Amino acid sequence: MAVLLYTNTPIALCEGGVIVCPICTQLKMMTNYPISEFRKTDVIAYGHMMGVVEENGVQKGQLIFSNSNTDEPILWFPMHKLYNTRYKLDWIESGLETIAKYRFHDRHRIYFPAIGYYEEDGLVQEDVLELVQKHLSDGKEDVIFVTHY
Repeated sequence: MAVLLYTNTPIALCEGGVIVCPICTQLKMMTNYPISEFRKTDVIAYGHMMGVVEENGVQKGQLIFSNSNTDEPILWFPMHKLYNTRYKLDWIESGLETIAKYRFHDRHRIYFPAIGYYEEDGLVQEDVLELVQKHLSDGKEDVIFVTHY
């Protein structure tokens, strides 16, 4: 299917698909991540992710899928190692490779944050979009690149 651009809907309010939420791998600073709306709106998914991170840790390319019986399960996606660093393009590509390897985009519509939209992200949005298109444009379901996250 296609990689589409959403510009009017915040990622936490997207419906009918899996929402990708960026996290860092530094447990002590997980208070800054994930996006605060996810900590509030899906407490069960947030608790699941924190339990996995506390017990086993999370590494580059390792994703955590939390399905708390909602229409919008969350795919927790590590995009950098430390809370005070910018997003890492190689980390994003590694996670996208994991999604592509398991053909996750054949089974679910995916809402992916348009990392690079905000200056503090430290990346160019077009570079992230190219990686999303490279790895996920061949799926049976649409991938939605969401500018507000």
